[in-house]
Amino acid sequence: RSSEAISKYVRREIRDLSSTDREKYFSALEVIYNHTQEEGTAIYGDDFTSYTELVAGHDSILYGYHTQNAFLTSHPAFQLQIENSLRSVYDDVMYPYWDFLIDSRLGENWAQSILYSEDWFGPANNTADTDYRPTGRFKNVAIPYDPAETEYPDAIHGPYGFLGNGLDFNPSKYLQRTNNFCGLQATMGFADCNYVSHCFGNYTSLYDFDVCIEKKVHAFLHSMHAGFFDCGVDWGTYLDDNPSVTIQRLSYFANIFIQQSVDVDKYFSMDVPSSCEAGVDNVDTCMATSSQFTSVEQIDALNDTYTLDLMQDWYAAVLDADVSTWNGLYIEIIDDSSSAWDGKYIPKGDDLTDEDKIALNRLLLKTNLFFGVFGPMGSGAATNDPIFWVMHQIFDKMAQSLRLSPNYNRGNLTWNNHGNDLDGENWEGTTTPFTQRIFSNLGTNLYPGTELLTNKQLWALLKPDGTDLPYVYDQFLHWGHCDFDPLEGVTPYPTAEPVMAPAPHVAK
Repeated sequence: RSSEAISKYVRREIRDLSSTDREKYFSALEVIYNHTQEEGTAIYGDDFTSYTELVAGHDSILYGYHTQNAFLTSHPAFQLQIENSLRSVYDDVMYPYWDFLIDSRLGENWAQSILYSEDWFGPANNTADTDYRPTGRFKNVAIPYDPAETEYPDAIHGPYGFLGNGLDFNPSKYLQRTNNFCGLQATMGFADCNYVSHCFGNYTSLYDFDVCIEKKVHAFLHSMHAGFFDCGVDWGTYLDDNPSVTIQRLSYFANIFIQQSVDVDKYFSMDVPSSCEAGVDNVDTCMATSSQFTSVEQIDALNDTYTLDLMQDWYAAVLDADVSTWNGLYIEIIDDSSSAWDGKYIPKGDDLTDEDKIALNRLLLKTNLFFGVFGPMGSGAATNDPIFWVMHQIFDKMAQSLRLSPNYNRGNLTWNNHGNDLDGENWEGTTTPFTQRIFSNLGTNLYPGTELLTNKQLWALLKPDGTDLPYVYDQFLHWGHCDFDPLEGVTPYPTAEPVMAPAPHVAK
């Protein structure tokens, strides 16, 4: 009786790589971010995929990848795409993952993680002194520019012709990454590892599990790195003048604001230019502007109730998005029939007076109406930032654990999706943009077919203990600083949602 051994690559936490293997990974990643598709294919062959193609693929008009089950198939598929490309440069390169849960212990000092070293991914706390561009090896990464929308017709384009979104009025040609929000160094850190066990212990369907990991573990990953600058108001000055508001509360609103900024014209009456001219226009000449107000001073002159009325749709959208557990800490609805604000959403906090709450509401209103710009991590073009490629494997690792776990895989793992009516979201009937080639090129026995795969096919190919998936993770025992093993025994897990406590901070 004979059996056939299967050899797979091991994905390890990036800090566990040897310095030689880590440098080889970064060198290969630099190649991907410094060559066009045509150049890369000519040098490295057909397995090479340039970052511009990866940006266009993730920033898609056609396909849905987020806030529904396709997140669990599409992002591992994207990771296989770039792993193919990395191995076209060096066939023995190690493709690592980043357990950012480890860095949750840094709290408000999250930007001091070793991953932001200049010889790794470069800083996250970049300022106007560098035009918010990360120093180091990825300083000159360019934003894909396609003003005629002919090279990437199925990608979302910003008004300048850069890949991004329709409200991306950033004229920069280069990658920008910062935790600066309108003059405030935002301090909200990474999700705590307890959220991982919470998602395992509280899901009732695959959709619930996905929503939990996207909204509670993934949470603010993108907004933390996108920043928001060239604003009409200064949040740093506001905090200096109003220290009782606290940097934790402002950091929460900063991250929420970035996530909601792509839909600002849904909540407010805005004039949104359809196009800007690169190299000619700037934030002063081409920007989404309020249809009602021309200066922040006009907002100061409005009565309190009207400023609250103007913000109601925005607060409702924030609570409906339900990202993180901070909404319940910092936004409430007034339930007091004797109050002029009864039934209205308002900033929350026993440490705030009514005057503080109204002043904060005005700040949020001004920031929405007198808009700024954000880096690519704030849009579907997030793959423009190389750090994207190590921060998303943790979710694939969670999905693999769920499928392998004798404790947790007895729940409802059917594809009970609630999508956005885009392609690539259904189990069958519509296809994803991925082909079998992304698996076959990495040494499996699959035929390198070119037919587009359905989610049913992808889910089967991504089976963690199957023969088609070309990699395994180094371990499932440790998630950040938590020891949580979903694969053995009956592991106790919390049934209540963990709440991140604000870190102590003394306002400067």
